[in-house]
Amino acid sequence: MSGDRIANVESVSLLNRKRRAFERRVASFALVLACSQAAPAFAAEPTKAEIAVARRYFDLATKAESERRWRDAADLLDKAISIKETAGLRYHLGFARENLGQLVEALLEYQRASGLIHSGITTEDIERFVGPKLQEMQKRVPTLTVQVPPDILNPTFAIDGSVMKRELVGTPIPLNPGTHSLVIFGPGRRPFHAQISLGEGATVTQVAELVPEPLAPVGTPSATASASRVAESGTAGAWSTPRTWTLIGEAALTAAGLGIGLGYTLASHSAANSAADAQERIDANTPCDAASGSAPRSECDLLAAAATDHYRYRNIAVAGFVGAAIGAAAFATTWVVWKPSPKGGPAALIPSAAVSTRGATFTWKY
Repeated sequence: MSGDRIANVESVSLLNRKRRAFERRVASFALVLACSQAAPAFAAEPTKAEIAVARRYFDLATKAESERRWRDAADLLDKAISIKETAGLRYHLGFARENLGQLVEALLEYQRASGLIHSGITTEDIERFVGPKLQEMQKRVPTLTVQVPPDILNPTFAIDGSVMKRELVGTPIPLNPGTHSLVIFGPGRRPFHAQISLGEGATVTQVAELVPEPLAPVGTPSATASASRVAESGTAGAWSTPRTWTLIGEAALTAAGLGIGLGYTLASHSAANSAADAQERIDANTPCDAASGSAPRSECDLLAAAATDHYRYRNIAVAGFVGAAIGAAAFATTWVVWKPSPKGGPAALIPSAAVSTRGATFTWKY
């Protein structure tokens, strides 16, 4: 029995030693992990030399602000923030963005400055400036709300060429004042295009009217092809219609008539000047008379040729202008009377406009 007790005691002692070794390994791993996480924060703290450079950037930025060189000020403040971020630098950067007309970016900078103040990272006394600026910018920044019919599944839209997340449909999107392009796509629908003009403080809601795509005939590619193929085929279809070629021919006739008319008008004036010069030289002598032959025959022949050319060129110019007038009238008649076929798709633009006190919307569908 005593042997069993000794064996049990040795087993318990062995287990205790293994447990203590495991605890020491865990503690060592935790210490290494803590040190590795603290190292970046310690390394990110700028040195005195870097702080001096950031201060120099800030001084140059304030000078640029006083001279109203807002873009230079924004660039210098960005450099200073890259060294050390403070609420004051963020506030000044927001002020520069605001004066550049970049209201959305200015609002973000003021929000970052406010966040630094409330997080306790900075002790700068600028909270009394940031609060009023935030309220002012939230009133000045215009917003655009894009509405898509509920039967459109998985719509896609882009503003100024940047594809936006689908979750932003129906949500006010802050944008800078000015004109913005909006394109909305939906499966089986024609793209919706709009040019939207936003003033400060405007709240515009744009409802997309996505017209269904016509069904493709049997044996032709699907109507829901990729955007690049649709654009390519649409352009080719527009150029292959009889109406388009008729308009091109009438425009070419108009241009050719104008060219002929203008060219021969100049030639007629030149011939008239030559005839006048020849007449002056002949008047200094005896007028052209075949019987007397006193005037030089070369001057007389030049006068007769110039007079003939003057009348001939003038008649050709008149004919050219008449042809141009006929071509222009035919072009206008074709454009007004011969409506494009509904199957033409991209060749038919349907514009519309809506104007409010603070914004305007220009849309077209094809």
